[in-house]
Amino acid sequence: MKRYGKHHSKESSEKMSKSRQGSKNHRFGIKVSESTKQKLREKLQNRDSKNNPGAKPIRCIETQKDFYCIRDASKMYSICESNIGRACRIRNYTAGGFHWEYKNKS
Repeated sequence: MKRYGKHHSKESSEKMSKSRQGSKNHRFGIKVSESTKQKLREKLQNRDSKNNPGAKPIRCIETQKDFYCIRDASKMYSICESNIGRACRIRNYTAGGFHWEYKNKS
């Protein structure tokens, strides 16, 4: 049964929450080693958009500034990533008052 636009009652939500606590939780008893935690920390700290092989270079048409990916442009201009992506795909769309386009990788 789909529940589009419908919400569980407060009592129902609390009942579902209690049914998944303690030993009934799917992660109960699973321990993560310190070495795994350290690897995850290092991976998160070294996260960079240049390591993403699927990144598409883009260009701001007004400023003629090139970016390695949408995330870099989003951080520089404080514009939502999805808005920049939409502006790249659809002509005459703007994001943050700028026009955007995908750049050839060559």
